[in-house]
Amino acid sequence: MMQKRYASDRHQPPGKWIQATRLLQVAGVQHRRSEVREFCQSAKKAEHSGLDYGLELEPDPGNRHDPLAIRVVGRADVQRLLRGVGVKRWHIGFVPREEAETITPDIIEAGEKYCAELYGIFEDGDFVEVGFFVLIPKGSPASLRHERRIAKTSGSELTEEQRRLLASRQMGLFRNTRLVQAEAFRKLGDYQNALDMYLRVLWIDLGGPSNAITDQYGRPVEGFMDKAMGEGEKFLAPGIIDQIAKGTNTMKLTAQDLGERFLDVGRSEREVIAPLEGVPDDQVGWSVAETRLAQAIATGTKWRIRR
Repeated sequence: MMQKRYASDRHQPPGKWIQATRLLQVAGVQHRRSEVREFCQSAKKAEHSGLDYGLELEPDPGNRHDPLAIRVVGRADVQRLLRGVGVKRWHIGFVPREEAETITPDIIEAGEKYCAELYGIFEDGDFVEVGFFVLIPKGSPASLRHERRIAKTSGSELTEEQRRLLASRQMGLFRNTRLVQAEAFRKLGDYQNALDMYLRVLWIDLGGPSNAITDQYGRPVEGFMDKAMGEGEKFLAPGIIDQIAKGTNTMKLTAQDLGERFLDVGRSEREVIAPLEGVPDDQVGWSVAETRLAQAIATGTKWRIRR
């Protein structure tokens, strides 16, 4: 049976937020089947009607099994007969224990703001998973600590989250973790590693990353959408092109330097994601991106140097 995803509008509170966790699955949903079923049905209806829905997090210090536990509460706007729209909430499970052990002392007990972003509900017959991220405000002390932790990683040393995403062929989400790493390096002024990470993102983009789904027999589908390398068939994210151009100008690299750097990064990333495949030919991949990059580099824009 094909796995279905819904409730995927990614509602966020007002303001600027960053992801503080990998993609998580609500723990314990099998013990709260009635509440989970009601929430899923209500979220599906709210999505169809253009109403609000999502998740909330509630510390549960009185939990006798785990004082660091964090409840996950589903929330959805519901149409009420003759009374307009109301809000209903359901306790559907918990933040996974290993994540709660970090979030509770680092964010909740430190008095930081936080929230949850519903990524989607996945349904396959009677099987249900609720995917979400924990968010923290951009620029907050917690986000700065998070960026410093990220910037301690390297391209060849994968985080636990990245290993899980590769194992499940979630290349679109893996690509996003590379982007988070690139931005963390840039904000901390590590421009060498920042540029290399942005080039890794570009390399993944040229392969057509996708998140794995299952076919009609329940087998996982490859984590890349296509292998065609034609210029017209590739979407190169303007923001990534812009950051690579700024990094190139900041570090005063030549076009040849940048091309060699891309090929080096490509070889490294190919080893990291094996046995998955990415860009079929790195040299061809570079030729697809080269013209766009040259145009962006010609603008002369640079990163703001951090002292």
